[in-house]
Amino acid sequence: MMYSNKKIGDLMNSKQKNLRKNDYNTLYRDFKWEVPECFNFGFDIVDKWSKDRTKLALVSIDHTGEKAQYQTFYELTTLSNKFVNVLKNLGIKKGDRALVMLESIPEWYVVMIGMFKLGVIPMPGTVLLTSKDIEYRLNRAEASTIITDLNHELVD
Repeated sequence: MMYSNKKIGDLMNSKQKNLRKNDYNTLYRDFKWEVPECFNFGFDIVDKWSKDRTKLALVSIDHTGEKAQYQTFYELTTLSNKFVNVLKNLGIKKGDRALVMLESIPEWYVVMIGMFKLGVIPMPGTVLLTSKDIEYRLNRAEASTIITDLNHELVD
């Protein structure tokens, strides 16, 4: 049987309505954010969830909409750790800024998580940036690095 919101509301007696209101008020009053002093999404979320090697993190669909690629948190942990080593070998360190110009591909997540882990400040940018846009962002943010792929063509 289908009920509209009004009918559902009519079915609830006043005791149920008061109970909901009291539950909300109690929850609102007692709620506290638990914010750690130091938080790193790469370590505190991705790596933590990677302990279950089967936990799905990402489903990517190719441009045709026909092929799906699946990645677990474990795979993201492994790949992002490898990317951290690539950045370190290039001399990139905590506090450096990097412009990231990648399409919506699985590697984008690996790059971002790796930069979070190392403490590099990512600046995501669309692949449609013009050379003037790129120059402005690099100069304004004092970025030392651009992360892109060979498919990126400058649009002027």
